[in-house]
Amino acid sequence: MNCHELSKELIAGYVDLAPDVRREIDEHLRTCDRCRIQIQNTVATIRITEQLGSTGARREMIIRLQQKIIRVKRG
Repeated sequence: MNCHELSKELIAGYVDLAPDVRREIDEHLRTCDRCRIQIQNTVATIRITEQLGSTGARREMIIRLQQKIIRVKRG
């Protein structure tokens, strides 16, 4: 698998992939920092969104996402 094959749709659904497909992606992620960071950001966003629930989610989600982006940029 290469970066081109690892489309945004596949990245967005990474957490729900079949184990064999996920293993193939994980192999690619071991050697590709760019895709690994993209997967990490996607998974973090999904987890944050799930934690928020539906009440007051929009405002709180924006704040938490901004905080996460700042942490990722700092390394």
